[in-house]
Amino acid sequence: MKIDAHIHIALDGADWRQAKVRHGEGPDEAWIHATLQAYAATGYTHLRDGGDKWGVASRAAQLAPAYGIAFASPAFPLYPRGQYGAFLGKPFEGLEEYKFLVDQAQQQGATFVKLMLSGIANFDAYGEISSPGLPAEVVAQLVEYAHGQELPVMAHVNTASLVRDALNAGVDSVEHGLLMDAATCKCLAASHTVWVPTLAPVHAAAGADARIFREHAANVAAVAVAGGLIAVGSDAGSGGVPHVTGSQTEEQLLGLSSQVLETGAQALVSRFFL
Repeated sequence: MKIDAHIHIALDGADWRQAKVRHGEGPDEAWIHATLQAYAATGYTHLRDGGDKWGVASRAAQLAPAYGIAFASPAFPLYPRGQYGAFLGKPFEGLEEYKFLVDQAQQQGATFVKLMLSGIANFDAYGEISSPGLPAEVVAQLVEYAHGQELPVMAHVNTASLVRDALNAGVDSVEHGLLMDAATCKCLAASHTVWVPTLAPVHAAAGADARIFREHAANVAAVAVAGGLIAVGSDAGSGGVPHVTGSQTEEQLLGLSSQVLETGAQALVSRFFL
């Protein structure tokens, strides 16, 4: 099995704004076919997408079996109105609107929920993120509803406190997980949650010598040593992370044994792929 557990097939790894041009009138099927072919040609068997508001990931999930690829999609990410996620996701305000969007995503073929539970890290100001996330009790309600619909939860989340809230709520995977402290790493390692650290976009944006990258890589090593579940997910399609080669870069940056990565991949596949 060869997996990239976090891609954005709608994006090109250069300028995310081009996605609106490319897919604004509907998913560009030529783009989807070419991207799937590139993954298949290099042996990828499983891809998990973060979703988009143009229907690209949903269409890719339909086309991927022809390439021998299992493709998991949330249809689109869900984000708290007024916070981070507008460029790809759909906003919700309150539990009822969230439930409506989860049901809509399922109608579009979603097999899991992608929740945006924090902003992104500011690479120019260590410790800052672009939006504050949600209270712990709200996160718990969101995850509980998704699980009640038999949908696993992929959680985009950064900072120690927000990652701990996500873990306590029982999310099935943590995406990114930047700015974690030692105590949160221990909690993550002790949980059944799969961590997808996405080192590649951090390396592309901040560089190997930046504090945020060095600490993130050190956290990966610490969680791995403690027996945590870690899977390869490159965030391919995001800035500086092209499809296929970005996936390969991610595995190199993780620097973990094939056994550790296989264990994480198996855990993730068992939850997110039908």
